[in-house]
Amino acid sequence: MIKHLLPHCLKSGISENGESGLTLIELLVALVLLAFVSVMLTGGLRFSARAWESSNARLERTERIQAVQRLLRGNFSSAQSRGRSPTTGRRSASGGPEQDVFVGGPESVEFVAQLPRHYGQGGLYRIAIDGISEKLNTNNLRIRWNPAETGFGDNNDGGGEGWTEKILLADIEGIKFQYFGKLDKAENEDWTDNWSGSRKLPGLVRLSVEFPKGDPRRWPTLTVKLITA
Repeated sequence: MIKHLLPHCLKSGISENGESGLTLIELLVALVLLAFVSVMLTGGLRFSARAWESSNARLERTERIQAVQRLLRGNFSSAQSRGRSPTTGRRSASGGPEQDVFVGGPESVEFVAQLPRHYGQGGLYRIAIDGISEKLNTNNLRIRWNPAETGFGDNNDGGGEGWTEKILLADIEGIKFQYFGKLDKAENEDWTDNWSGSRKLPGLVRLSVEFPKGDPRRWPTLTVKLITA
């Protein structure tokens, strides 16, 4: 009689002493469900970690570009309408030799600006901003500064003595400068890709930066008003 009832008790989840228990099938189902929940939790944690890393990377890219734009805005805003150079024979109203204090092209610009002391010793500096190529199909946005007395155009490659150089943005596609104002021989104010041979500063400077295809970085077009203009 007992032999006949034992299989029935195991099947119904009742032990020999009358206490309820789990069948083998129920235990397997519970283990499968537990494994499934563990997989879901692990996947959720991995997704959260990737989302966090992506968010941090995006924030760092945005903050980097914002910092670069603040730096350039400050430099352009402090551009001076007069400078001195021993390389030219022209004289300013104060009696010193005069130079073109702002010379800009589509991919580079040089001007004289008043820099704060943390750049060096403070005072008037010559600032050059351009894009340089360090390896195939890539460019860098670069800024250089040098005491204004050295004059324009004597160290265009940036390797001359006295230059301080810093890469602002690496691995870019290219840059484009534009200048708004009225050149000496122009009839009206307008945007132009070149600014040279003028005794005055442009009213506005605009800088666009392009990144390689697939690069997640974005550069909002920077337009700066030159205060002394």
